[in-house]
Amino acid sequence: MDDLVNKRVRALAADHGLTVPETLAALDKHPIELDRDQFLRRTLALELIELDQLQQAFATRPSRIATSGVGCFCSRLPSGVRPCSA
Repeated sequence: MDDLVNKRVRALAADHGLTVPETLAALDKHPIELDRDQFLRRTLALELIELDQLQQAFATRPSRIATSGVGCFCSRLPSGVRPCSA
């Protein structure tokens, strides 16, 4: 496990032009290490905002897309099967 962690730390250090000790020091100052509860609350809030934005993007799409999809589905029903009433 240490090899995996060290490999990732070395790659992170190289990506940012830092030494391994500088990278480890920066990771020690990560918000989850300083105030775990606050970090998790903020992360959850940001994730919820992103989900809301995604939901809004789909909710504002023209209804004709949904209608054509329903029409396509209904046209493939075998004869004698009643689709549920809306």
